[in-house]
Amino acid sequence: MDAPPKYEEVSKSAGGMPGASAPAMGQPDYRNYATFPPNAAPPGYSAYPVPPAPIYAATQPVVVQEAQIIVVGTCPVCRVGMIRDDYPLSAICCAIIFFPLGILCCLAMRQRRCVNCNAIFA
Repeated sequence: MDAPPKYEEVSKSAGGMPGASAPAMGQPDYRNYATFPPNAAPPGYSAYPVPPAPIYAATQPVVVQEAQIIVVGTCPVCRVGMIRDDYPLSAICCAIIFFPLGILCCLAMRQRRCVNCNAIFA
């Protein structure tokens, strides 16, 4: 086996630049070219085009409302108690005294009351 070439011989054949070696056979010599701007490509090469930044249209904020679950017969105030029909004492007296028409008066004076919070609804 042959010994590798000395450092001085290699640097003289590379144009006096330390660490640079002569290009291989058939390859262009780019060692003496000036530096290129950041987006420019060296001679013989083409730069890849930079795609434009995407443009997004402005969107309106979407407000999502929670769906309210309303159970039939529950109190809208406390949402726990059940609603029942109550008749005041005056409505019961009208129903007894003015019997046929008194029942209609009694139904007209009906109150709906929550069992839990005692809220009265017309």
